[in-house]
Amino acid sequence: MAEEIAQEEGSCSYIEKHCPICEAAKACFNLYKWELEMFQEVLGLEVEIIRGGHILRGDNCCIYTISHWEG
Repeated sequence: MAEEIAQEEGSCSYIEKHCPICEAAKACFNLYKWELEMFQEVLGLEVEIIRGGHILRGDNCCIYTISHWEG
């Protein structure tokens, strides 16, 4: 299940403690790239999305930080 945690300055963290694509991504690592691209497309170019970690790299959850784009 995923959860959202509000951070300072209007950003938030989106945390997936049980990654829904983890098993499939073991066979096709590009799924993580496509997931990030999908989040960007859905949320729009006015936000910055940074993946702070994910399960296949040894983290205990997948974490995305979402903030207003300043660029």
